[in-house]
This record gives sequence, structure tokens and C-alpha cells, in this order.
Amino acid sequence: MLSDEQLDFTIGKNMGTLGEQFRHMARVRLQYSEALETKIVSPTEKTIDPSIAKSKEKLIELWQNVNLKIPQILGKMSAEEIENIKID
Repeated sequence: MLSDEQLDFTIGKNMGTLGEQFRHMARVRLQYSEALETKIVSPTEKTIDPSIAKSKEKLIELWQNVNLKIPQILGKMSAEEIENIKID
């Protein structure tokens, strides 16, 4: 519902813009998906271009791609593997 201009809004000092917050949340989701594969929580291997935070269209595309990752990874695992996942 936000415009590209509204993505530049920040709610306080030392806080990222709304667009940066959405980008950060997508990066965290990527970290979870990578942790499912590697069994280790670490910074994401894939970097996300900071300019994405300024574009509603690019953020939506990023989120659509990120939201597919976890189901794809879990879909490749057996029920037993899913039940026994241990992430360091």
C-alpha cells in the first residue's frame, strides 16, 4: 500500500527507512532458509542490493522470491529430516 516515496520514511533517529526495514526482514528470512540447508545460522551468502529498499516493485519481487525458498527446501526433506532438524 506504500508508495516508493513512503518507503523513504523513518520512524526515528538511527532507524532505517521503511524500505530498509522490509529489505532487512527479507534478508533474515533468507538467513532462515540458508540455515535449513547448512544447519548453521550465519550471515546470508547472497547480498541484497540496497537500492531495492527504494522501490515498492523490487521489494515485492524480493519478497515473492524469498517466500518460495523455505517451502522449496522443506519440500525436498523427508518428514523424519524435518522433525530432526537441528540448527547451530
